[in-house]
Amino acid sequence: MAGVIVTTLIPIFYGATVVFGLTSVPGSGSLVGSGSLVSRILDRISLRALYVPPVIIEQWMQEPNSCEQAKTLDFVLSGGGPLSQPTGDLLDRSCDVCQVYGSAEIGQVQLLVPEKGDWAYLEPNPFEEVDMQTYSKGVFELVLHQAEHLNHRRSLYYNSPHKESWHSGDLLKPHISKPSLWSFSERADDLILLSNGHKINPTAMENAVEEHPLISAAILIGQDKPQPILLLEVWDRGCELRRNELKDLLGPTMENTNDLFPQYGQVDWGMVLIAEPCKPFVRSPKGGVVRTATQKLYEPEIEALYSCALPEANGNGPWSLSDYIPTSLEQLIQKSLHQLLPGSLIRLNDDIFVKGLDSLKATVLGAVIQRDLNAHDVFSPGSFSTNMIYRYPTVKTLAFQVSQSLYASQKAQISDSARMQSLVESYTQDLTEHNCTRAFRYIILTGTTGSLGQHML
Repeated sequence: MAGVIVTTLIPIFYGATVVFGLTSVPGSGSLVGSGSLVSRILDRISLRALYVPPVIIEQWMQEPNSCEQAKTLDFVLSGGGPLSQPTGDLLDRSCDVCQVYGSAEIGQVQLLVPEKGDWAYLEPNPFEEVDMQTYSKGVFELVLHQAEHLNHRRSLYYNSPHKESWHSGDLLKPHISKPSLWSFSERADDLILLSNGHKINPTAMENAVEEHPLISAAILIGQDKPQPILLLEVWDRGCELRRNELKDLLGPTMENTNDLFPQYGQVDWGMVLIAEPCKPFVRSPKGGVVRTATQKLYEPEIEALYSCALPEANGNGPWSLSDYIPTSLEQLIQKSLHQLLPGSLIRLNDDIFVKGLDSLKATVLGAVIQRDLNAHDVFSPGSFSTNMIYRYPTVKTLAFQVSQSLYASQKAQISDSARMQSLVESYTQDLTEHNCTRAFRYIILTGTTGSLGQHML
């Protein structure tokens, strides 16, 4: 769409001149080095504005004289992807920074020129009659409806005349104090669903990490996996650094970013992949990262990291019959817990969720137990499931139940109702009774994916 506007519409209506490269020198199709090219053009030609993809702006702003060059421009226009906050803030001091919003289906949605400091927000022209429909709490989807008085200028009418409404799939959040301003949050189809049922917004973490000057792009991965992986592409100057050097430089950024997310959405350094210089991220013609294609490119490395992300196997070779007893299973479980919860003292009868185990680590613990049982040829379908960890939240009861399941014995099975009653008694025995004069008592339960009992209000 941008190419059609620049090479066809702008010359017709604004008298601009289109300049093409020499036909004897085929284009490389690569955007690498385009920042230095922009800088050289601005040194030789007096321009009023730039209309380029964000990735080129990012490269240009790393050139030594880019800030002085930006002061000679009226505005810089970008679209097709996000511009990092630090780059946009730096550029906003020198000229207007504007965005383009649109798609092949609907054409371009007219936006108002942002005021200083608001460059990262979109402000649709009221005449566009954009409908921001609630998608989730605090998040809205941009929707357009067919309107006869807009048919003459909207591509939607010509491309999809049978559709009464068009849902963009773009999710936005309103400005905290300016309701007409909207910031891009994520694509509805980009949300990651972990195997434990938690949802992660990848765009928020990717944008936060990409603010580091060493990072050119980031992709969060984890669909149907127990935990996310962060795939990073570094700028050329970072390719010479070893992994431990990158860790030292990126460590504070990773810590600050993780603080913004719930525990299940956090990424530690062990789950970070650094892209190889010989395998750059797959990018669209506009310079944006093609998520699916890039993930496919790094699929072997991703699967290898997931396979080694579990704590080391506990023991080797087949077990003897004596190893099936609960005592040995207790040792196996405790060793895994010490690796998952370093520094925590976990006794046999301690509630492991109160000690810090969450749904993510419970999934990992379940995978560890199942893997070790497989390694010792004692696992059979139905003998273990991750749900057992929630039903038997102590090392002693979990080991005993796994042992009984391995023997296919039902003698130690306790009914669900009796087990629930036992849990209620264990968590309520120390509660103080209060006289309540109200007819009703209201209780709020929070943190149900963590430890039950500590957050009863």
